[in-house]
Formats: sequence, structure tokens, C-alpha cells
Amino acid sequence: MGDFNSILLKRQFEVPLDIEILVTSLSSKLDDDFTVRKINEYNFDVIAYSSFGILRGPFGQVTDGIKVYVNFAPGHEKKTLVTLGTNFRIELYFAIFISLCLGMAGALNQIFPFWAYFFFPFMILFFWIVYRIQENTLANDVEDYLSKQPRMGWKDLK
Repeated sequence: MGDFNSILLKRQFEVPLDIEILVTSLSSKLDDDFTVRKINEYNFDVIAYSSFGILRGPFGQVTDGIKVYVNFAPGHEKKTLVTLGTNFRIELYFAIFISLCLGMAGALNQIFPFWAYFFFPFMILFFWIVYRIQENTLANDVEDYLSKQPRMGWKDLK
């Protein structure tokens, strides 16, 4: 399971199946939990169908939502090393930038109440935690899906 020890989520685990079985399984995933977009042979983006607090614009969604990247690497004895990870969210860049601008404008003109200087940094922290919980949940769903493949009747490639 992942943890909250860094800005970005990164998790590795091994699945006792051939890499081609996992690639085929994830490529053909049809479920209500998440959607899969293939980047290249062994790299995928997994996107949650529902997410809270993502950036949306007047013409639709600006970002993909809660997304985890999946990388497959061949392991030993027909095992596959799976890496799950996330990227830094663009919404957090915007929140940090706005907080810095408002903080500098407020400090120069003293137009904001004292509590407002603490509100924006806590807002950034709050949304980071909300994103991380959703990313962690999506990573858990992907890990569960990939780990259950042997019990779903897939035959080992020879």
C-alpha cells in the first residue's frame, strides 16, 4: 500500500504473471472503476471515472482528473514488476501561484485580515490531501485488479 511520505505517489509490486498477460488484461479492461489509456507497449494512464475537486473549465474538463500511470517491466521467472505513480497536479501550481500573489499583494497593501494569510496555505494542503486520497484509492483499485488476474482464469503464456 502507498503512503503519504512524499509529494508524488509511487508504488511498486510484483505480479506472478507474464507481462503480456497483464498488458492484455489492462488494455481490455471494461469496468466502472476506471478507464485505461495505452501510452506505449508497457505504459498506461489509468483515469478514475469520478473525482472530487478537479479543474473544470467552461468548455469541459481541463485536466484528466485523478490519474495514475502504470508501467510494466519484466521480472524474474515469468513475474512482472508493476510501478504505479502520479504526477504533480496542475491545480496545485495554480493554488500556490494565487496564494503567493495574494499574499504579496496583501502584505504590501495590508488589505486582507490576518486569518486570510493562513487560509490559502491550508487550502493548498487540503486539496493536496483530497487528491492524494483519491490517487491512493485509484492505485489500490489498479493493484487489486492486477493482483487478482491469476484467480480470474488467465492461463500462463508459454
